[in-house]
Amino acid sequence: MTRESAFERAVDEDGFMTEKELPPLQEDNPMRPKCFWLVRTEDVTGISGTGIVAYGVMFADGRVVTCWNAVISQIAIWRSIQEVEAVHGHNGKTRVEWFDG
Repeated sequence: MTRESAFERAVDEDGFMTEKELPPLQEDNPMRPKCFWLVRTEDVTGISGTGIVAYGVMFADGRVVTCWNAVISQIAIWRSIQEVEAVHGHNGKTRVEWFDG
């Protein structure tokens, strides 16, 4: 069974998830999303602070979602991890750290 066929069976005719579960992704599956933190060593703007400032996921197609680690938080969708680094990297003061999530 493919992941796509499992998904089709887990969604009802109105497009809502049913009680059926999708099969788990194997660790070596190339479709498995990759998790990361954005770790900031110096806060050049004085807004985000230092340490883990955001959480993120990169999908198999290269698109990325970030969620800021703050009281007032923002979720953003990016076309690539390079876009995230270009906007939030601050010339190496913020780095992407990958982890198994």
